[in-house]
Amino acid sequence: MVPHYGVINRVRVTELGGSHVAAVWSEKGQVEIYDLQLPLVAVSDPQAMTVFIREEQAKIKPVFTFSGHMTEGFAMDWSPTQPGHLLTGDCNKNIHLWTPKEDGSWFVDQRPFTSHTASVEDIQWSPNEATVSTGLAGSDLGQERGCWAGWVCGADLGQE
Repeated sequence: MVPHYGVINRVRVTELGGSHVAAVWSEKGQVEIYDLQLPLVAVSDPQAMTVFIREEQAKIKPVFTFSGHMTEGFAMDWSPTQPGHLLTGDCNKNIHLWTPKEDGSWFVDQRPFTSHTASVEDIQWSPNEATVSTGLAGSDLGQERGCWAGWVCGADLGQE
């Protein structure tokens, strides 16, 4: 329902301000954010679906795109405690923190967290701590695990 060019590696959805958005990791080495409001309305009503496909679907574009990873990735998670905060990890061991801005876009710090020594295969925010996450790296997913804390005002991660 949402036009996307290229292979999709992973999708994560969250609710922001009463609307659902999807973060989409692409083989092109970029992460795109899509507003899902119109597609979700369309799937609940056959008439709305007809209008959506005819008039709206081709117009859907990402509301935000980050191309700073330089390679594809798979690791991605929305924070359950801080709306709009997102972590993305790539195959070059880099993890980027996304922070929402007032204008509806995101600030993505160009300085990645690089504690991993291999591809970041998965990442997960703590379900109840706003500044803690875990990540899995390495080709066998058992090679390396990390737990980080201390994300305050752009501070560096301290590996625990």
